[in-house]
Amino acid sequence: MNVPSNLQDIVAEANSAANRACLAFLSKYYGGVDRGPCGFAWVFIYDDENKKIRKNSRLGKALASLGITQGGEGVHNVINPGPSHLVQNVDALLAGAKAYAEVFDRHGFNAFARSRLD
Repeated sequence: MNVPSNLQDIVAEANSAANRACLAFLSKYYGGVDRGPCGFAWVFIYDDENKKIRKNSRLGKALASLGITQGGEGVHNVINPGPSHLVQNVDALLAGAKAYAEVFDRHGFNAFARSRLD
């Protein structure tokens, strides 16, 4: 997969979508207050063929320059994407991660949101 010329815009759009989704979830279910089950969410990002993006590829380096690096599984990932403030509610974080993944999916990547309780 080639490096999209608008990769920086994709990341900014994904962060914005994640932030909105996270805050909307907290607003809808908790009156805008960070309560409920505590945990983490993340997004795994694969290329357009659902393959891992090599760390030393042009795309891997471009993602790394924007703060998206490989985790222990060798897959590029973003942990707790979006919130512009500290949020611990796992469901709100998962809503943000799903929104982040959807943006990457729309731009030709394969991205998956996951979460776990703390």
